[in-house]
Amino acid sequence: MVTEPAKLGELFSAGALSKAAALGAAATSGGPLTAFEKACDEATEAYLSAARRTPFGEETVLCYLAAVENEITAIRIIMMGRQAGLSSEMIRSRLRQAE
Repeated sequence: MVTEPAKLGELFSAGALSKAAALGAAATSGGPLTAFEKACDEATEAYLSAARRTPFGEETVLCYLAAVENEITAIRIIMMGRQAGLSSEMIRSRLRQAE
């Protein structure tokens, strides 16, 4: 069964992924894909922020791996932006939220 993008956006319209779902539906019809990717990363970061308060268990390892991945993503965004000749403001707008 193939789900249409508009129906997928309606499915996630209530909850932490509502912004990402709306941007994902827009991206399928020619909208910016970078905004969708950023919204997904920020929703994942918000989900993991509660797990940071767990001192022991698999949450600690997952949060560490997610933090390392976020650092690598930030470096990739900065380097590719500099290589493409983007302004500092444009690069900052594409970076994820830092906590």
